[in-house]
Amino acid sequence: MSEMILEPLRGVGPFLFGEVIEPLINKLGLIELPEEYDDEVGWITYTIPEQDICIYSEDGKIVSVACYEDCWYKGRNLIGLAFQDVVQLLAPTNLPNEPDAIEIDDEEQMVYDIEIESADVQLWVRDGVVVTAICSTE
Repeated sequence: MSEMILEPLRGVGPFLFGEVIEPLINKLGLIELPEEYDDEVGWITYTIPEQDICIYSEDGKIVSVACYEDCWYKGRNLIGLAFQDVVQLLAPTNLPNEPDAIEIDDEEQMVYDIEIESADVQLWVRDGVVVTAICSTE
């Protein structure tokens, strides 16, 4: 699998926003994951074995990609960088929102929504470091 490179409004790695996911299931070996909120939002979630990513689809098309291990932008991996460094690198068109605090595995993570080049990026931050980047166009 190639590096997960973020291209705002286009996609992440080989996953293009708006692309039909069906051909990619066999081609890339995607596995469907049952997610708690899929029934609420109408999404289907997929992953790739041995990769720490989730690909979300709605009506058979890719709508969002969550990266937990690597998400490259302008030659830097956003995962593992200090939040302030990521904000500087992304140069968002809006200031990061007041974060939501979410508890995961007994650890608090701060969730920020930002916009770059009209694309949405949600950054999950633990102890000042980005641990997850969820990228979409909506």
